[in-house]
Amino acid sequence: MAKKSKKLHYSGPSLFPLDDEEQNGKTVRHKSRKAVTFKGGLNKLAHRWFRLTPSYSPDVVTSLLKEYGTPGTRVLDPFSGRGTTPIQCKLEGVSCIGIEINPLLHFVGSTSLEWSVPATYFSTTVTAIIDEALRLKRDDEMDPSRFAAKFNVQFPTIHNVFRWWRPDVLRDLLSLKAAIVHADVSSSARQLLLLVLSSILLDTANITLGRLQLHFIDRASDEIEGISLFAQAAQSVCEDLEVLNSITTVPDCRIIHGNSMDMSFPAGIERESIDLVITSPPYPNRYSYVWNTRPHLYFLDFMNTPTAAATLDCKTIGGTWGTATSRHMKGDYVFKNAAAGKVVKGIVSEIRTKDSLMANYVAMYFDDLGTHISAMRPYLKRDAICAYVVGNSRIKKTIVETDTLLQSIFAEHGFCSIRLEEIRRRNSGKELHETIVISKRL
Repeated sequence: MAKKSKKLHYSGPSLFPLDDEEQNGKTVRHKSRKAVTFKGGLNKLAHRWFRLTPSYSPDVVTSLLKEYGTPGTRVLDPFSGRGTTPIQCKLEGVSCIGIEINPLLHFVGSTSLEWSVPATYFSTTVTAIIDEALRLKRDDEMDPSRFAAKFNVQFPTIHNVFRWWRPDVLRDLLSLKAAIVHADVSSSARQLLLLVLSSILLDTANITLGRLQLHFIDRASDEIEGISLFAQAAQSVCEDLEVLNSITTVPDCRIIHGNSMDMSFPAGIERESIDLVITSPPYPNRYSYVWNTRPHLYFLDFMNTPTAAATLDCKTIGGTWGTATSRHMKGDYVFKNAAAGKVVKGIVSEIRTKDSLMANYVAMYFDDLGTHISAMRPYLKRDAICAYVVGNSRIKKTIVETDTLLQSIFAEHGFCSIRLEEIRRRNSGKELHETIVISKRL
C-alpha cells in the first residue's frame, strides 16, 4: 500500500471569504462556492462571455494577487483555459501571459481580452447580424448541409452532426455563422461575434454535461431559438463593453497558443521574467477539455478532420479518450521526468495491481506535470510564487492525492512549499477536494 504524502498544513488566515451555514443546529463556516468555482464569474465583466464549468472563479485570482502580488508583478498562466487569470489580471492592471493548447479555448480567452470595440458600434453590428441571419433563414428552406454550401460557410465536420443539433436549430446557427463571416465589420468585432456564437453552441445542442463528459439527450420537444439566444448573449457583451471601453490603463495581457510542456514559443516569454504563476492544470480524473469542446472546435472550423480532436488530446496533459487512452493499454509507462517518477511510483504501483491502463494514465499525468515544471522553471524569477489549483481523484478505489504529489514534484525541481489550502469539497465524493498548491522557486 502506497504511503500518503505528509501534507504541509497552513494555519494562517484563509485566502478566501467564509460563509456561515446552519448544519444540524450548528453554525459551520466554509469557503464560498461562488468565491472559488466558475459561478464566481457568471456575472462579471468579460468573464461571463463564455461559460466553462471546470474553471475557477476570478476571485481566486484576486485573492492570490492580493497575497503574493507586488507593484510590477508579471503573471503566467500556463493552462489558461477560458482565460480567467489573464482577464482578471487585465481588469486589475496586472501584466499576464497565458498559454493554451486548445485552439477553441485560446480563441475564447484571447477574444475575451479584446475590449477596444466601441459598445455602440458593436450593438449596431449585432442588430445587423441578427437581421441578416433572419433573412437568410427566411429566404431559404433547404436542408442545413445545402444551406451551408449555398451561403459559403463550412458545414460542421463533426461525426453525425444531426445527433448534436436538430436540423432546424443547425440552420439557425449556420444562418448566424454566415451573417458573421460575410459581414463588413472590423476584425475585432467579428471575433467578438464569433465568441457570442460559440457561447450558445452547448445551449442549443442535444447534450448535457455529466460528471466528466457530454451526454446526448432528447430535445425534440424543446423550444430552442438559436437567434434569440444569440441576441441575449450579445447583449451581455454590449453592456460590458460600455464599462470596459473606459479602461485606459492596459497592461500586457495576452494568451499564446502553445504547449505548456514545451515553453519554447515564437512569441517569446523572457527567461526569469515571471513573478507569479496562477493556474489550474487538468485534474487526473479523465476529464478531457478536447472531448468536451468538440462541438465548438468543429462548428467554428478549428478542426475539419475526424482524427484532429484525438490527435490534439494526445498532446494534452492527461489526454483521456480514444487514441489517447488506447496508447496506454500495453506495457508499463516509461517516465520522461525522473523527478515525477520518483514521487508517484508508489501510487502507480498500487493502481497497477488493479488496472494497468489506469496506472499508466496516472503515471503519464504526473510525468507531464513534471515535464511542464521543468520546462517552466527557467522563466521564473528567483523567489517566484507558483499557485496551482488542483483536485484529487479516485482511480480504481484508490485516492490519488494530487495536491501532495504535486507539492513533492515541485520540491524535486528546486521549489520550497509555502502552503496547501483546501478550497472546497467536491460534489463527486466526500474524499475528493480541490486545493491550491503554493510553492516558491529557490
